[in-house]
Amino acid sequence: MELKNVGRVVSRAWEYGQDKLLNLRSQTQLLFPSVLGMPIRGPLVQFYRNDEKFETRLSLVNYMSYFSPDEAITQNYSLTTYDPSGRRLGRKTLPLLPGQTRQENLATLMEGLVAEYGIFSVNTTYSPRYSGRIRFLGETSPQFMTLFIPKDGKSGPQMVHSHKRFEAWPVPPGASSRPSSCVEDLRELCRIDIFVLNSGPASVSGRILFNSLETKDTLLTLTFDVPGHGVRRLILDEKELGRFSAPASMRIEHNRMIQHRKPILFRTSRTGFVSCNHL
Repeated sequence: MELKNVGRVVSRAWEYGQDKLLNLRSQTQLLFPSVLGMPIRGPLVQFYRNDEKFETRLSLVNYMSYFSPDEAITQNYSLTTYDPSGRRLGRKTLPLLPGQTRQENLATLMEGLVAEYGIFSVNTTYSPRYSGRIRFLGETSPQFMTLFIPKDGKSGPQMVHSHKRFEAWPVPPGASSRPSSCVEDLRELCRIDIFVLNSGPASVSGRILFNSLETKDTLLTLTFDVPGHGVRRLILDEKELGRFSAPASMRIEHNRMIQHRKPILFRTSRTGFVSCNHL
């Protein structure tokens, strides 16, 4: 077996093992929730922008209180932000009372502990830790929505919901490749900003391939190297986009099987409007 294939098998086995351990922990909590607390799968990770073009708004809700409206269940959200190099900037705990919701800018919630862009993690706990009435829910996870609010006055709010597990333990190297779910007509754009996220603590390298739909040839390759819990920004300007004469498909390759392998893509049309989705 080739060395790269061995690495892929080891990486997948490591990820599978971590999932099994998390599932085992959840199953144990499901058996003894009154002692160990209700199982919560988290923390989860997402991308934020806080620059001259976008601000990030976070929507939080005490969803547990709606399942048992007669009980005073408080949900304690924990937010942690990181800069592009993966340096932790700060952590804040936000208690939400029964039925309460909050929708505010991440920078406000974090009292300015944000960078120009980066990742943030969301976790939650319940007070009280156990309720017999909502035991039927089993394992839950932090629920939140991320909105990117443009500052240009003409583009619409952009929303993503790609919550992946924040990883505290590094995954061994092992090649991973996946195609994008969308095809881009790059002739209609004047700029693309691609943000590659790293949900794990070890650095990740890889590349993004732009391929011709007709010939399958690779028209452009962008390489990246992302530090642990960091973000790398890749930019295609109008000159580079002018090299494409037809729509192209994309494929992304990583050297580790991290949880969050879907970069966030912001495209600027020739009319100036900005839209966003996963690559």
